[in-house]
Amino acid sequence: IAAGNSRCPCQLQLIYEICLSSLHSTSRSAAVPELWTLGVIRSSLIMDTFYRLNLANIRGGVRLKALVNYDDQALKRGDFRPREPFPTKKDEGRNLYEFVGYQDPFNFAISDMVYQRLAKAELTGWNSYQISIEGKQDEYHGFQVFGKAGELDRGKETGFVIGFNFDQSTWDGSDFFMPAKTMLIFCTAKAAQFLVKNKFRNIEVKDIKSVEH
Repeated sequence: IAAGNSRCPCQLQLIYEICLSSLHSTSRSAAVPELWTLGVIRSSLIMDTFYRLNLANIRGGVRLKALVNYDDQALKRGDFRPREPFPTKKDEGRNLYEFVGYQDPFNFAISDMVYQRLAKAELTGWNSYQISIEGKQDEYHGFQVFGKAGELDRGKETGFVIGFNFDQSTWDGSDFFMPAKTMLIFCTAKAAQFLVKNKFRNIEVKDIKSVEH
């Protein structure tokens, strides 16, 4: 209260309580809700932030081995589209989760439920191909990412560093994309929120600024 104002203590207390109540109300309405992130981390999704999508490799999860030869990087980037259905078999694990890894460092498949929901959500930058799993009737689709961005800014740091950076002007605007010369999958907050909301198993979604590499 400015000097020179003459108010009784009860008036000052009332003004203080009104201001405090207004401040608390504004803070609650502006807050970003905390979201359950795939059973792996808890975080708030910020709309101008990018996220990394990665397999969680849950214990007991199935790994698929392809029954034909293929270029794992070309398959992941969508530079190669295999003859469908792409034949695979269970190579390890017992549980078929919504996201299932291949026996290579980059590729994975998604269940038909994930595929249908992704298509309905109209997220961009991804493609798919039908696969078969030997001895199984479950319908799965290989997941490809054709969205692009420029190279990562690696700076001058050596050893382990926290966070990824890239020039956002090089990003093509896709919801799922891969920075040049990497096999990393990044996604927008819109895509991350979709994955979190649906609670798909065997994936991790993490703010690219907090990833140690």
